[in-house]
Amino acid sequence: MIWQTLHGIVLGGTRLQVPMNPVGSLLFALLIGAALMMPPAAAYLVLVRVWPKARHLLRGAAFGIVVLPLSLWMHGQCFVGPLEALLLGLPGIVLFHAHLLPLAPVLMLLVAVAEIFSKFDSAAFSTADRIGVLVLLGSPVWCAIYALRGHRADERARVRESSPALTASDSPPPTLQIQRPEPAAEATGTLARSWSWVALAALLALQLVTGELGLDFGSHWDERRFMVDVAYSARSGVLIPRYFWYPSMTWWLCAVPLPLTPRMLPPDSGPGAPSLPDATAKLIMKPWYALATRHVFVAVTALTILWVHLAVLALGRSRLEALTAAAWIATSWEVAYHARWVAPDAVLMQFGALTLLLCCVALRRRDQPLWLGLAAAAAGLGFSTKYQGGALLLPVLFAERRLACSGPDGQPRRGRSRLLIAICFAVYLLVTPGTLVDPVNFISHVLFNVYVYSTGYYGYSVPSRAASLYKNLEYLAADALSPYRLVSLAAFLLAGLGVARIARDRRGDGLVTVSFPAFYLLFMSMQRVLIVRNLLVLLPFLAIFSARGAVAALEGLRDVRVRRVAAALLACALAGNAAWLATAAMSIRHRNSYPFERDLRTWLNERPGTRVFLSRRVRSALAGLRAPATNLPSSCPPAQADLAIFYSYEGIDLKGCPANRSDLTERTFGPMEVNFNRYPTWQGNDRIVVMKTAIAREIGVPLEKLAP
Repeated sequence: MIWQTLHGIVLGGTRLQVPMNPVGSLLFALLIGAALMMPPAAAYLVLVRVWPKARHLLRGAAFGIVVLPLSLWMHGQCFVGPLEALLLGLPGIVLFHAHLLPLAPVLMLLVAVAEIFSKFDSAAFSTADRIGVLVLLGSPVWCAIYALRGHRADERARVRESSPALTASDSPPPTLQIQRPEPAAEATGTLARSWSWVALAALLALQLVTGELGLDFGSHWDERRFMVDVAYSARSGVLIPRYFWYPSMTWWLCAVPLPLTPRMLPPDSGPGAPSLPDATAKLIMKPWYALATRHVFVAVTALTILWVHLAVLALGRSRLEALTAAAWIATSWEVAYHARWVAPDAVLMQFGALTLLLCCVALRRRDQPLWLGLAAAAAGLGFSTKYQGGALLLPVLFAERRLACSGPDGQPRRGRSRLLIAICFAVYLLVTPGTLVDPVNFISHVLFNVYVYSTGYYGYSVPSRAASLYKNLEYLAADALSPYRLVSLAAFLLAGLGVARIARDRRGDGLVTVSFPAFYLLFMSMQRVLIVRNLLVLLPFLAIFSARGAVAALEGLRDVRVRRVAAALLACALAGNAAWLATAAMSIRHRNSYPFERDLRTWLNERPGTRVFLSRRVRSALAGLRAPATNLPSSCPPAQADLAIFYSYEGIDLKGCPANRSDLTERTFGPMEVNFNRYPTWQGNDRIVVMKTAIAREIGVPLEKLAP
């Protein structure tokens, strides 16, 4: 069986059934892992005798290849992509630094967890051509990374061996003695740094794996519009979209899977066969292309976690604070489900975090013009993602002003602000050339957007600017960083404390970090339309502020026991967020087979005193469950009911239902691919909605027509 697996990986075309029980699957995974680890281990044992001074380099190269078995099995069982497979190599850094390479087979134990988590949805390895992608990407990359780290360790060892030991007469005088860290303290610091990067890799893996598991969530409003644009370009050869409601960054990302289309094209069947452009355009409109495009958006959005972590470190804060900020982003349900959408908002969030990171690096580095130019380019990429993303130029300009005024002469330098603005607009025009090539179409679509956001859009309209500001703040406080209301509110309050601490910071980072979120929040509050995905770009800043406030609050607690309890509560909150992401991903993955009505019946049985109204469809669905008729919950007329329970498609007006009400529903039963309270007109999967009867009547649900 192992030989068949290796034969299928090398030669291709072989599909191999795996044991369908946890014990057999674990043993099978360990055998395959051992078989694939034997060649690099044997090569290491031979080569280390030939080049003993390069033992760390050889060990690192061997370990990089050992990472491959886990990547292969995770790809076969959980359908993770090549980017996620690369991330699976990061935990090995701990083993590498701790000189625990013989424990590498322990990584194979994660295989069982991965397979149990996937609930045996896959019964076979993927075909060899897809596995080949992982072989080509995962193995050489990690082989090179670990080999380089090993080479540096060898260099340090050679320096220590070549340095003569100091005698008593050679020791420096007492006034010039330099206190070096003890070996144990140095090893502890190295291990702590390694664990921080491993924790960051775990956060990235959480975002990527849950995003991949819930990738096939159904349909989305804007997705077909982008696919039509890409298909039009494939057919006509014009690399400019026809629609400019958004700049062209989303179009470019949707075109990334285009190189895959030649493999999917049918063979040429003669003179009557469609041309290559027409056949490619038809393939783009098929569901598989949309799923491939969602892979790209999930991967790009996951970079936000890395940028936030590095930005906090660039601000001079601790690794704990950086991990906390990254964890808020990685475990946010709002980030998770928006990342799967083929839409520009999550991509803009990523460019917002990248711009902040480059500004913070520019404030700390000597080669400031280079980093400021890169920050302006990142702001230009944000501008080319959504038009309001041009406001990302604000922190760049504030960083430039601060650096200019902190020069040796104290006089501001001229011309650099104009250069940064020019770089930003140049990058925007490079990504969105239709601004100049098709100005009439561009202006008409931009003006249409301005008209819609100034007048209102169905149920997403807000009556006034004050109401818009209140709704924006309510979303940031109630839902942005956690699906649990109390946790999200606590994170928002900590963000307020963090802003206050940043404002008091003498290093002057306040304007750089606060200018964009303050301006953007006020700008969006002046619109008459509130769609919460427009606020995603604020979440990295909110996470950084919340982490700063959390660390400040922990530092302010004098009692060590209270501090530990507070830190444990914070960790539990983040773990609860992560569990929600996993539950949501699995509900999407099994949305067509899992009986959500059973959960509704259990929920109702736990509340026997609640008066509920059940619609015809809901009562019919409950009656169809395998349960005695006496277990069916009773239904009362709408006028007497406290709660109304119905399917969303039978009770919600898809155009007129008011959105952005945090109290809209009491509970929903169905796939968790969207926050239904924020998007009640969602045209995806149907779901059971539990709503207070008064609210149902207020939003226009025809309860009497839904009565049995």
